[in-house]
Amino acid sequence: MNTRLKKRITAVEYYLMQKKSLRASARKFKISHLTLWRWVNWYKQGGKENLDREQIFKPWNKFERIIENRIVLLKEKNPSLTVSKAKAILLKQELNVSTNGIWSVWKRYGLVGLAKITNEEFFDVLPVKAHAVSPLLKRAKDLLNAFDNIQFAEYYKKARRLRLSLEKKKLNYTAMRVGITEAVALSWIAKSEKHLSLIYHLRKWMPKRGNLYLRYQLMLHEGIAHARLLKIEKALLCAKQCHKILKKIQNVPQLWRELANLYYHIGRCNDALQIVEKILNGDFGTFNRNDRDFFYADRANLLATSGQYRQCLATLNKIDERKPVFRALILMLRAQCMLGQANIYEAAGYARRAIELAQKNEILTSLHAASLIFAGISAAAGEGTKARAVIRRLNPLFKRSRMEKNVFVREFLSSSNTRRLCMRKYKVEMLSHPVCLLVFLMAKASSTLKLTDYRHAYNYAATHNLLGLFHRFLLFFPEPVIKILAKGKFSGLPKQYLQLPVYRQDIPVYRIDFLGTVQIYCGNRIRKNIPPKDMAFIIYLATVKTKRIPVNIIYQKFWPTSQKPSRNLSHLLVRIRKVLKLATHYINIIQDDLQCECQFITDYEEFETHIAQAKALERIDKWKMAEKVYCQAFLLFREKPFARMYDSFSEEKRLEVIFKFEENARHFIEELKKNGDKQKKISDAVTITLQRITEIAPSLQGCLFESLRYN
Repeated sequence: MNTRLKKRITAVEYYLMQKKSLRASARKFKISHLTLWRWVNWYKQGGKENLDREQIFKPWNKFERIIENRIVLLKEKNPSLTVSKAKAILLKQELNVSTNGIWSVWKRYGLVGLAKITNEEFFDVLPVKAHAVSPLLKRAKDLLNAFDNIQFAEYYKKARRLRLSLEKKKLNYTAMRVGITEAVALSWIAKSEKHLSLIYHLRKWMPKRGNLYLRYQLMLHEGIAHARLLKIEKALLCAKQCHKILKKIQNVPQLWRELANLYYHIGRCNDALQIVEKILNGDFGTFNRNDRDFFYADRANLLATSGQYRQCLATLNKIDERKPVFRALILMLRAQCMLGQANIYEAAGYARRAIELAQKNEILTSLHAASLIFAGISAAAGEGTKARAVIRRLNPLFKRSRMEKNVFVREFLSSSNTRRLCMRKYKVEMLSHPVCLLVFLMAKASSTLKLTDYRHAYNYAATHNLLGLFHRFLLFFPEPVIKILAKGKFSGLPKQYLQLPVYRQDIPVYRIDFLGTVQIYCGNRIRKNIPPKDMAFIIYLATVKTKRIPVNIIYQKFWPTSQKPSRNLSHLLVRIRKVLKLATHYINIIQDDLQCECQFITDYEEFETHIAQAKALERIDKWKMAEKVYCQAFLLFREKPFARMYDSFSEEKRLEVIFKFEENARHFIEELKKNGDKQKKISDAVTITLQRITEIAPSLQGCLFESLRYN
């Protein structure tokens, strides 16, 4: 259903259902009351389908089809042609057509007057009978209307083929319009160099005057391409040109939103947030509920980047989470807010869920953001080496995608020698991006441990509305903060954020590996004989992910039939404190709740993270990388978990863990079978992984045998 038909149906249904006057309803949709009256009559005569009409009536002075086609082709072949020049050309061909007549034909075919349309209407200005001029114009109309229904990688291929065909037939104006949607697709699939070269190619068809909408789109995409290639000065010039163009166009909130997006790519979050706030205040015109959700999503993203977590969460609550386009973004922003507020368990859960729900064109950016969150959680728990390894694992993916800013940031965060990186000479373009310069300043402060360097990085983040990024990056450079806190000086960081274990050395952090024989680490491995019941309770504390647990729930899971469960719990806590070498206040019963102030990390959470990342890589056709991550996930299982543990919690958790293992292992084996023709042989890592799968889940042996025979 095209945009024109949707608008007619919406207007008619609004008039019939709201029972308002014809004029009031027409004013709401910015149309004439006579137009609405005509649509209502059509609707009553033949329903919704009868509203899909191209023209109202055939005027007495309408051109013949052959003459109309000649007028259209003049503009198509030479997009910069003016009405007066077109009239002169037609006079030489012995056709006397008025300038108003030429303009009306061009406007009917979407060749002029684009400055007054919205982004949605851009895909529906070609008339239905455009195929009478050329079949390629009909194909262009169909492709433009299908923009939201095709994956960007596939759309790019189709748009490129069609654009080249249009240029070959010298239908340059429509080729330029198709090329703009091709540029949008290239922007989403992160092909910045191709994106920029396409914009330069389309420029030669751009008229010197008029066509402000097309001029704006080309300038906007040129700016985005420059920003992604870290050519910030050129991107800023494009942003200024876009701002000038928007002042000449009528107020269209969607176009201002695109300018805010450009400022966000450049790293000017202050400017982007100001524009979004003005849009929501109605300074740039009215908008519908669907558009409002997009504007709120932009506002929430900018607030999370600036470290305003409460405002961000409040804004997210105003967005309709049922829409698929917002699900991954909302979850990722919640994860960033939770990490900034020191709620690391919630942050990990939201980030994993965001990767699982991300649409194909969102997976690259979601993987980047999620991997930084997973690494930040490890760094927050004091596992700096593991945090850097988490980032390095996906670095090749972003290098191949030429995501220059992300690669620069990840290189600094994953490096164990920041001093060497800071001494390296970088191109001016790299440090001209505010985010890149911020991470450079933070790395420098970490290597010098000077208070002035830390203050410089903090003030820079605050000035550029990047405090949210500052909080997340600081987990990888904790040394300056630890030194400041030791001296009792003000760090500028939220109190809740400073409760993370990486800054509070007094908070114990335990790693519980229970996917096999249970192993407990606190720096070094704790080698003590622990009874199965006590071990199960420690695993329960590590997986429940909350600091306060009602004791009634504990009684039901561990002593459902005991007459004195409180005494059993008290004795168990004494034994656990002795094993873990904990003071009483770290694990204690307060009123009717068990309060636990320790931090726990488990290998099961690591397994879930690996699986989520592997499936995301698989969805973007990166099977080799996905295969490695799958192998890392399954090798975390050393043997069947919860051996000799028979309490209610252990029984339930064992079923959950084994079921998830078997489900994902079966999927992995099936994917090996599908990708078998692309591999000469199974790698050693995969062979070891398959052997481990059969040891943990013998029921998969038959499925595994078929896979091995196939390969």
